[in-house]
Amino acid sequence: MNPTGAERARGSRRRLPARRIACLLALVATGCGSPSEPLPPIEPRPVIVAPQPRPAPAGPPARPLCGVLASVASNDAAGFSALRGPRLADQSWIGTETLPGTRRCRIEGNAWPRARYVCEGAVFAAEGRGRAKAEFEMLAREIDRCLESPIWFPRDWRRGEPFEFAMGERLQAWTDGSTAPPSTVVLKVHQDLTSHDYRLQLALETAP
Repeated sequence: MNPTGAERARGSRRRLPARRIACLLALVATGCGSPSEPLPPIEPRPVIVAPQPRPAPAGPPARPLCGVLASVASNDAAGFSALRGPRLADQSWIGTETLPGTRRCRIEGNAWPRARYVCEGAVFAAEGRGRAKAEFEMLAREIDRCLESPIWFPRDWRRGEPFEFAMGERLQAWTDGSTAPPSTVVLKVHQDLTSHDYRLQLALETAP
């Protein structure tokens, strides 16, 4: 028996839900059938690398005080002529060797025994007398160790008695009796009469 039109319509309506379910499933799989704009690509964040500081060029290693002092002393008989830098004044030059513990050196006098090699050290304000004393004692110990070493043979350095003066001034001398006139290394703390600052000074000269 052939189905009537009404029956065919009812059968068609019964089959619609299955087609709709299939369509819905297809839409879900394909993004609901509506074209979607592609998402922009995720760009990776740039990695910021801090610039690395360039290492400072390595300079020549600092020479110990004893080596520099021996170099200066070996030139005393020539009036330190090999150590003269730019001229400062008549019979006065910048010294090309700077003794460790000091900042600048000069040569005074053009011939031995009048020539002296003088290096100025740290400057301390008037209230820094204690610091000046500590620096003086530390440098004195280092000079002691140096002048007792065998590198000085045949020189014979002898430490004198230290002197303490008013207002914190101090003096320590080492004398070499193997030369005539005797060579002397003199370390002192003296006070500037104008600024009242304390200054550390190291000199190689003849004994008075």
